[in-house]
Amino acid sequence: MKLVICEDEKPIRDYIGRCAAEVDTDLKIEKYPDASAVLGPGFDADILFLDIQMPGIDGMKAARILRIAGHKCVIVFVTAIEERVFEAFDVGAAQYIVKPFEKEKLIRTIRKAIELAKENRAVSTLLCDDQADETTDSINRRTITIKSGGVSKIGRAHV
Repeated sequence: MKLVICEDEKPIRDYIGRCAAEVDTDLKIEKYPDASAVLGPGFDADILFLDIQMPGIDGMKAARILRIAGHKCVIVFVTAIEERVFEAFDVGAAQYIVKPFEKEKLIRTIRKAIELAKENRAVSTLLCDDQADETTDSINRRTITIKSGGVSKIGRAHV
């Protein structure tokens, strides 16, 4: 599972990374000082911790762009401003935590984000399996052609 931290303040970026590694040692953690890396081609993450106030593109705009592009990652906003909490709902954020935050709050938030990311993966797997079943079903169907009075009728038999 991959967790990306997009935060312009290095001490906070590193702190979130350390706490995430404490929660799950198998997490792959990447850190970026601005939103340009998460908006680039090939961006892929299960969880994204995203600051709102950053140089260049702010985190809220970056989240909107990611959602428009179809990214389903779990987004957690980490910010010093409370006023934009309602905007977070518009981009389907899982959590919105305000700096400075206590370690226990951050740990709970990371755990919740991991659980949500696991649920997202499970749903994606189910959807992929359903699509594979539909493809397999169509491959396993046999057609029978019956001629009657010069007219051909095609029917499908399920095997």
